[in-house]
Amino acid sequence: MEALIEPNDSPLSVTHIVAPGPFGGAESVVLGLAAPSDSARYTARVIAITLGPGSTPFVEQAVDRGIPVETVQGGRRRYLAEARAIEAHLRRTRPSVVHAHVYYADIVAYPAARRCGLPIVSTMHGNTGGDLRNRFYEWCDRKLLARFNAVICVAPQGREALIRAGCRPERLFLVPNGLSPSPLLTRSEARARLGLAPSDRVIAWVGRLSPEKGPDLLIAAVARMQETNAIVVLLGEGPEASRIVSAATANGLSQGSLRLLGRLPDAASLLPAFDALAISSRTEGLPMVLLEAMAARLPVVAFGVGAVGDVVDQASAWVVPPGDVAAFAAALDQALSDPAEARRRATAAAEILQSRYSSRAWRAKVEAVYDLVCGSGANPPGAAPR
Repeated sequence: MEALIEPNDSPLSVTHIVAPGPFGGAESVVLGLAAPSDSARYTARVIAITLGPGSTPFVEQAVDRGIPVETVQGGRRRYLAEARAIEAHLRRTRPSVVHAHVYYADIVAYPAARRCGLPIVSTMHGNTGGDLRNRFYEWCDRKLLARFNAVICVAPQGREALIRAGCRPERLFLVPNGLSPSPLLTRSEARARLGLAPSDRVIAWVGRLSPEKGPDLLIAAVARMQETNAIVVLLGEGPEASRIVSAATANGLSQGSLRLLGRLPDAASLLPAFDALAISSRTEGLPMVLLEAMAARLPVVAFGVGAVGDVVDQASAWVVPPGDVAAFAAALDQALSDPAEARRRATAAAEILQSRYSSRAWRAKVEAVYDLVCGSGANPPGAAPR
């Protein structure tokens, strides 16, 4: 591979590469890692691969947080052009390490970093499954990740999947996500923004409306609830939107009990509006919305998929077996009907977040992986067993 002509004698730096959607867990992770911090030992910048010219919600959020960001215009089968554009950026800025997020960015960032002689790290956020094409891309990504200098896994299940795909265990590091809580609106302010009455009993669901996130399972559970006056607010966009409306009608949900509000970039600030957060995913890594709910002291009802059960338990949330719609419905009923218990569990969850998933500790563990791949560190703290 062609190496950089000049040595990099600048302060330690990392370039994050992501092909951002409107919003989501991977996007939140990039913003959290790249935002300026007094405790950070690496400066950071972001390359966002976008589908067209102009700004995007992710780029706007990055700019608002003071993160240097550049865009590379992507498109259908433009992998080579995107890789060359990223390579040019890396040659100009000469970071210490490249950090890619999600399979599309992995595919175009890897050749660019290698041609520049730079170490490259990826984060395994979790698989989405989906249709045959998407599963094929994820299979290709797992094979490609075996060539990366290091892969950060946010959940043990992701690490195990990569080992089965042929990745070397010593290059896989278990580093659960952390969170730097963002400012929250008051309950009354958030409800006013969303058009909710003070007396409404409201369940929130946040994410991409796609099969792996299980919005259909949520609708099936709500149809079984004893609390028939509950309102379900879905914050997100995706291919399942029309099917969710049809499923609600088919399950006999009353008019007005389901509200699809689309994508709201400041969704985390609105969490105080709700009485419970539902995480009905079929598959997950460590969902950032879980940590955001914990920070907002919002009671959580979730299927025990991915790392959810490693973060919260029955003392700090309602965690039910994956896919058990009846148990999910019963948990939602309890969360709404017993406010004192809901507050108790939400308080316990907030204490877990503060003690185990702080932004400072999370960033320190990720930076230790950077140190390792740059040749300046020992085994990072919090690394997965070798």
